[in-house]
Amino acid sequence: MRLTLLVEIADLNESPSQFLLQSVREVSQHIQIDYMLADAGFLSLNMLNEMPVKTIIRGKSSLKAFKELSTLPLVEKIFKVEDRIYVAYRMVEIDGLYYYDVVYVKEKPRHFTFVSSW
Repeated sequence: MRLTLLVEIADLNESPSQFLLQSVREVSQHIQIDYMLADAGFLSLNMLNEMPVKTIIRGKSSLKAFKELSTLPLVEKIFKVEDRIYVAYRMVEIDGLYYYDVVYVKEKPRHFTFVSSW
């Protein structure tokens, strides 16, 4: 189930990450949420540790952990669909959070970074 949070109900005095945390807490009291995905604008490492559901957020390359990730070797996985798709990744766990560095190749390489509580 994809749950869209309406901007109209946002408390403008809250940071985006606090708004997301509060909204997920309220909604999860009424329906089961298996996991939550969010964009980098919501990234707060403290909020990730407080989130009541599994959470993954697009990371920012300025985080300390991403410098550590770049020293690790890439693990390559090849997934064959109708055309070839390659995925290479690195992962490191720091203070209970998982940092991912992912390179996705279909036609041209695309690079993604994520922080997750699982």
